[in-house]
Amino acid sequence: MKNPYEWLAKAINDHTWAVAGVAVAIFILALFGLTMVTMETGDDTYLDKTTPRGALLAHYKHTYGSDAIILIYEADSVKNPDILRYIDDLQEDLRNERYVAGVGGVVDLLKQVHGGTLPSSKAEIDGIIAQAPPELVEQMMPSDLITLSSITLEPGVSMDAQKQVLGSIESAIRISEPPPGLTVSVSGTPAFAKEMGDEIGAQIGLLILAAMLLMVLAVSLLFSHVRHRLLPVAVVAVGLIMTFGFMGLFGIPVSMVVVGAFPVLIGIGIDYAIQFHARFDEEIRHGTIPEAIWATVVNLGPSVLIAMIATSLGFIAMFFAPVPMVADFGMVCTIGVVSCYIAALIIVPVFAIITRYRPKKEVGSSEEPDNSFIERYNRLLGRLAYTVAKHPILVILLFAMVATGGYYLDQSVPISADEKTFVPSDMSALQNLEKVGRAMGSTSTIPVIVIADDVLSPETLDWIDQFGAYEPEHNDKITGVTSITTLIREYNGGVLPSTRAEVDDILARIPEASLKRHLSGNMETVLEFSTVSMEMSVARD
Repeated sequence: MKNPYEWLAKAINDHTWAVAGVAVAIFILALFGLTMVTMETGDDTYLDKTTPRGALLAHYKHTYGSDAIILIYEADSVKNPDILRYIDDLQEDLRNERYVAGVGGVVDLLKQVHGGTLPSSKAEIDGIIAQAPPELVEQMMPSDLITLSSITLEPGVSMDAQKQVLGSIESAIRISEPPPGLTVSVSGTPAFAKEMGDEIGAQIGLLILAAMLLMVLAVSLLFSHVRHRLLPVAVVAVGLIMTFGFMGLFGIPVSMVVVGAFPVLIGIGIDYAIQFHARFDEEIRHGTIPEAIWATVVNLGPSVLIAMIATSLGFIAMFFAPVPMVADFGMVCTIGVVSCYIAALIIVPVFAIITRYRPKKEVGSSEEPDNSFIERYNRLLGRLAYTVAKHPILVILLFAMVATGGYYLDQSVPISADEKTFVPSDMSALQNLEKVGRAMGSTSTIPVIVIADDVLSPETLDWIDQFGAYEPEHNDKITGVTSITTLIREYNGGVLPSTRAEVDDILARIPEASLKRHLSGNMETVLEFSTVSMEMSVARD
């Protein structure tokens, strides 16, 4: 059987343009896949839905989970009747949007107390707010300068649908006519996720550009003894485009962790490209272009392939990581390493034939000063290698001590799963989200799913009610609870019904959107315990 590298070398030498055409076709396919690359943020990048815990959390988010979009209104005085009328009109428009389960704000409180209409004077507004529960007013209107509207989405709404709702809300705000001095900002988890995705897209380009510029600088300085010294940089660029293209074709999304794969690929890919280029330049000094291509592809190709496989195996191990975005990182790195290897193996010899590559003339030893930068660098490496070879035991002990220290310190490295720490502190969506947090307090919750033969039986409801009351009393990190029993109490004068018939009668009066937040059929319900802001280690305890 013919060696595949011999076959490839012969094909490049005998059918150069055919090989180039196949390479260009693959490149065009990668460009098509590039248009299919998507960004992904949120729980889907952390959550492995094949595990029991992941499947349970995914079920909770699909059945009960409901993200809220917050509108922040800021003015010299948000109690101005004109501003409140604008807020009321905007909320009415947004209630008709698809996927919106409800819209609430301070104007609803004012209308409820004022017979269904907004007060027409600031004195009436101040009187109603003064008589309302202080904690409720604090959440809706933290000060005279700011008020909030909460837009609750239907449970289980996908990220794409959330982006669609966000676009509709932003359009509604743009075409509305806010009173002079009023600014309206969109916040909440969906808005933060959308802007974070946009930020990731922008940072990828900046990150790759910076890495490529540094690579151009390094190659220009250290690889100047060959002709077409920037060819390896072009090879890496092609490898990256192929990586992006295959990501799109295979449906691998770009996440916060995957972004870090591209500088890694640039470093690995430039190594492959330089090895092929340097070997070809060395071979052509002693023979013809076809002979140099044969020697480079046949002799160096398998050696670099072994190195590529060894590198890929480390990334392939990540395929089995429990966190999806870590597995995606491994997949992207594996695809990228293979793409850069193939690009270097094909582009360097094809480019040499098309350009009729000629090596630079060697400068005689009498003309070249012995104190050039490259010569000094080579002598430094030689002395370092000699020192290492002379004292191998000391070097091994030194690195063993460093490795032991690293292993010990690794146990104390903190883990952060808070997406707010992954973005610039000056990002507008993050600042708005923090503003909402200061106004409304912590929005963190711990869901507890209860499954029974009949969760609506008086006995089960009584147990749910007692459990919901017990936890906040005995855990200072839990600030409150919402459940089917708190909803029933709200619609039954603060008491639980004693018979199933009474339960059914009360449920018939509760809006369906509210029931869906807490109840799934007659056999499953959820309690949501609200908590203070906590670090991961505290929350786990």
